[in-house]
Amino acid sequence: MVNFDAFKVAHQKYKQEEMPFLWQSRTQAIHKKPYSGLKILQNIPLTMESVLKIEPLVLGGAEVTVSNIMSMPPEKKALDILKAANINIQLEHVYIRDEYDFCLDCCGELLGVISPRRGAVELTQTGTIKYKNSNLTYPLISIDDSKIKLLETFFGSADAFIRAFLHVTRQELVNKCVVIFGGGRIGKGIAFQLKHYTNNISIIDVSDVPEKFLNLCKVNFINGLQHNLVNDKIKQADIIVTVTGVKNVISEFYNFNKADFHNAILINMGAEDEYGKNFSLQDVLFDKKPFNFMLAEPTKMKYLDPVFYAHNMAIDLLLSGKFSAGYHALPNTLAQEILDKWILLHNENINELLTYVL
Repeated sequence: MVNFDAFKVAHQKYKQEEMPFLWQSRTQAIHKKPYSGLKILQNIPLTMESVLKIEPLVLGGAEVTVSNIMSMPPEKKALDILKAANINIQLEHVYIRDEYDFCLDCCGELLGVISPRRGAVELTQTGTIKYKNSNLTYPLISIDDSKIKLLETFFGSADAFIRAFLHVTRQELVNKCVVIFGGGRIGKGIAFQLKHYTNNISIIDVSDVPEKFLNLCKVNFINGLQHNLVNDKIKQADIIVTVTGVKNVISEFYNFNKADFHNAILINMGAEDEYGKNFSLQDVLFDKKPFNFMLAEPTKMKYLDPVFYAHNMAIDLLLSGKFSAGYHALPNTLAQEILDKWILLHNENINELLTYVL
């Protein structure tokens, strides 16, 4: 039997006003029990924040098994709460293939391991790419392919990068030469945050970055296929950040090693190791793991709350039976509704800024 009192420890960290979306789903779960009889497997970073994502699922009647992504250890306090709550914990990634109705995945780690009976929901770009390229026998909804993921990526992860860098290195960012491999949402978000510290920012990507964004942030863009330009730029860098969404890209695509970057500080903000075999754990801060997870609060709850809410809510969408086997993005109307509500609740008018990002 679930001991719901155990979740009160997590609520001491985050009050109702800091997590309005999850609190709403928590209230609805208590009254409607929408997940009664369902077996759900969640595989995302196991943190205090994700504990508060699990609570509405079990309040809603689900039998939840909690795992953790392989690239980083679970947070001990989060584990302690789940153990006290009598929640099933399975960290070894050894599952019965067809045991679960739904999988809530991150980085596509459950793909090919689990065959959920009714569907899956993916949280990240890395995992979305994997699921898109697979012949699925069940419906898959991607939260990453939606506007609301910008709250976590462009705003939350970028904010966390700045906080982590200043906390860990004790160095200033003012006038530093920063090179970002990856011009997606997190890469652009980091560049946007860095413009308050330096005008010497470059983004390297094999895909173009919108000109209006580059002008807004005064960012230099280098096409990743122009290897001579890339080689010249990295020699000037004080800080290198990888956030391409591609595992091992620095070793396997660029064939770089530590010496190529001279004395630059190397940081990975991707979900997986983007530096690869040419780099030791010691070459990259935080052993090549996602850098913001060095922090006690890797991403602020205000940015995670709507994303976690959508990750859970996608189960409700799949229960409708309207999604065929294969990949689906979170419906745009729902994503916009959540985004508009977030803007209203937090009094942050970000719509104009988002036009520079999308």
